[in-house]
Amino acid sequence: MQPQQETEFIGYINLLIDRTNESKMTWLQHNPTTYIWKPAPNQNIRLIIQRTSSSPLIYSFQAIDQNNETQMSVINVSVGVNQTLHRLFMTIENMRDKKSLSFLKSIMP
Repeated sequence: MQPQQETEFIGYINLLIDRTNESKMTWLQHNPTTYIWKPAPNQNIRLIIQRTSSSPLIYSFQAIDQNNETQMSVINVSVGVNQTLHRLFMTIENMRDKKSLSFLKSIMP
């Protein structure tokens, strides 16, 4: 990824972090290390973030189109990109934890 593309990509990931914090994006946990976001339930379009290694922390990010084709695949490009993907992953996990605690609170007698 060229430096200009990397800067633009980081900007988009920061937007995803903002939208997630604003509860405008709800990510589904596919497994303990993978989250998926779909703009609509009946579409194949999706974004995927995955923690691929825990030591050191490495993340991958994919954008899949309606035809199930990968339009973007980013893994371990640079420290800056990986740190931004880490922030997205942690934001998603924090929002999921809040939702889980809210659910637990709602069902308590």
